Amino acid sequence: MSGSKTKIETNVKNIKKNVGIKTTKRQISKTQKTKRNHNNTSSMRKPSAKRNITNNNRRRGSILNNIVVFEPNRNISHKKSSNNRNNIARNIKKKRIARKYTLHYILLIAFCIAVTITLCYTVFFKVKTIKVVGNTKYSNSQVIAETGIEVEQSMFKLNTGSTERRMLKKFPYYNDVNIKRQLPATVIIEVKEEQPIGAAYTEDGYVVISSTGKVLEKGLQKPPKDIMVVLGLEYENYIEGSIVQAKPEEGEKTKSKQLPEGIILLQELDKKFKQYGFIKMNYVDLADKYNISAMYNDKYIFELGSSVDIDTKLLFIKTFFDEKLNPTFSEGTLDVSIVGSGEKNMLRTQEGDIDLLKNPQAFYDFTQDDYEEEEKEDDIDTNKENKKESKKESSNKNDKENKNDSKNKDSEDDDKNNKKESGEKDNNKNN
Repeated sequence: MSGSKTKIETNVKNIKKNVGIKTTKRQISKTQKTKRNHNNTSSMRKPSAKRNITNNNRRRGSILNNIVVFEPNRNISHKKSSNNRNNIARNIKKKRIARKYTLHYILLIAFCIAVTITLCYTVFFKVKTIKVVGNTKYSNSQVIAETGIEVEQSMFKLNTGSTERRMLKKFPYYNDVNIKRQLPATVIIEVKEEQPIGAAYTEDGYVVISSTGKVLEKGLQKPPKDIMVVLGLEYENYIEGSIVQAKPEEGEKTKSKQLPEGIILLQELDKKFKQYGFIKMNYVDLADKYNISAMYNDKYIFELGSSVDIDTKLLFIKTFFDEKLNPTFSEGTLDVSIVGSGEKNMLRTQEGDIDLLKNPQAFYDFTQDDYEEEEKEDDIDTNKENKKESKKESSNKNDKENKNDSKNKDSEDDDKNNKKESGEKDNNKNN
């Protein structure tokens, strides 16, 4: 037993030296497990008496080990407190250093971002080419000049939103404008144009109207080509670049935002004409909504009546042309106003001279008025000149007459004076 005690004491000393403050229960339990494994292997070889001795020694050693770890010692507690203070100080220093480095990293990243932005604005990404897509009404140079985009300008200095709004106001034929940057050096201007559906006849000229009810042009002196002339839409509130608005009713001060009934009817008829293949429409007369008439292909007048059952009416006309129901019919009137009215559906044709049947107002040329006015002005000017010349001639005649009268008077006075002198001479001789 004495030998076992000395072994236990030496083990305790070794544990104190090796473990010290840093030993824990987990480490001690590991040593205990190794010892147990060693004792178990040794007990397999030794007899049973010795096995009991070793088990007792192991129990005592484990108790002593536990006592060593949890034994209150002033030196160990003092070391622990000093080490804890050192660890806290180290952690504080590490945090301070980390904060300093994070500030340095943030400043470095901000500096790099600022440098890249300045380089992009000044050196890189400059405009080299400008493309215009979808433009047919205006010239590309005019469109580019209106945007204000110039070559060698920075790509990031372009204010696309304001330029798009300005272009929509400047060019009424544009429905949508989209300016895109295509890096590294290309600007693309995408344009969507309005689709004109009619040219309304007014006293001041023709007004081109789009499918959305927008006024595209105003004051045209001649009817435009490939656009249907519209009669009966002589509104007073046609403003170029804006949507046509209905006139306010009596008692209303503000204009309504709805489209006028005539514009809505024009939109519907334009869709139906295109749907059934009547593309070459010359004009449509909407002065009387219940007696709508239209001219097609410079040869035929359609009498449509009202817009009710417009599909069946146009279908009748289409079948008439497709199946050639009357091959000898070359020009004249096609009356489908009775179709779909409850009576027997009928299509009536009447041949006639198209020049006499068509409405001349749809083909009116306002330049003729200017020519007539110019002729009148020329006539007035010639009359004025003739009057001036006649006045001059009369004045010259009067001057001549006055001169002749003065000469005659002078001659008469001379004769009288001569007679007086001769009489005086005779008297002197008699004396």
